Amino acid sequence: MTLHKILTSGVTTIFMSMSAVFVPVAVTYAADTVNQDNTNTGNHSTNRNRTTINHSKTTVKTTTANVKNKVNATGNTGGNTSNHNTTGGAITSGDVGGTVGLTNDVNQNTGDCCCGTGEGTSVTVGQTNNTTGDHSTNQNTATVNNNERCRDTTRATVTNTVNLNGTTGNNTSNGNTIGGDITSGDVTFNVTVANTVN
Repeated sequence: MTLHKILTSGVTTIFMSMSAVFVPVAVTYAADTVNQDNTNTGNHSTNRNRTTINHSKTTVKTTTANVKNKVNATGNTGGNTSNHNTTGGAITSGDVGGTVGLTNDVNQNTGDCCCGTGEGTSVTVGQTNNTTGDHSTNQNTATVNNNERCRDTTRATVTNTVNLNGTTGNNTSNGNTIGGDITSGDVTFNVTVANTVN
């Protein structure tokens, strides 16, 4: 008498992935037009036009990824019994095996931060000294200041949990007049985990 028992449970995989990307749209500076005129100035007068233009741009790019993988794999071909027989039966447990593969590819940003993309300031300045007075001082000045800031933040948290349980043993052959043979199979699991982040 030969008993064969093969019981292998399925592989349960729980995959949760949350990824949020916040990239405010970079705003191109509006064009500015400045006209400065010293016209019909008086004798020995001092006339000054001073214009200061300040442009400021801030770009914030934030990428966050939280990945949790949990795999539970259980295989069981053991726990067979052949007891209280005149001639004990042979017990043979099959092999237990499985393949688990986890691949995470997150936060693969392309390109640079939004700064330095050629989006700049367009300023047109018109300066005129016309019909100025005798011995007068006439001055036109325009100053343009550009401030550009960029912050690129990338965060990633990856947690991989793999629980494997394989059983081919725990076979019993007791109380037999003539004992039977017990043969247990092999337990083999192949696990591959690959994380590529940021």
